[in-house]
Amino acid sequence: MPGKSRRSSSSGKSAYNAPVDLNWPQAQAKAKTVIRLGYYQDETSWNPALHADLQLDLPAAHFLEAWGDARTADGTIVPIQPLIEPLFGV
Repeated sequence: MPGKSRRSSSSGKSAYNAPVDLNWPQAQAKAKTVIRLGYYQDETSWNPALHADLQLDLPAAHFLEAWGDARTADGTIVPIQPLIEPLFGV
């Protein structure tokens, strides 16, 4: 798409894990909106070159506070209920 920049990061700190020649802060500054899903706010989630309204940091649920489902050995689907309250009040 000409004139548009997209970057996706699946895990880890992109500021540290991205290839050196990518220049992560510059690549992130090209994005119109930055949305990050993670446990903590860090240098990957916040770029001072972008306006605060264009950056969203969504808290990720810890596996003990998340709903889910699983399949048993005999094929039965079972729900997984959170074991703890949300850690960060979200």
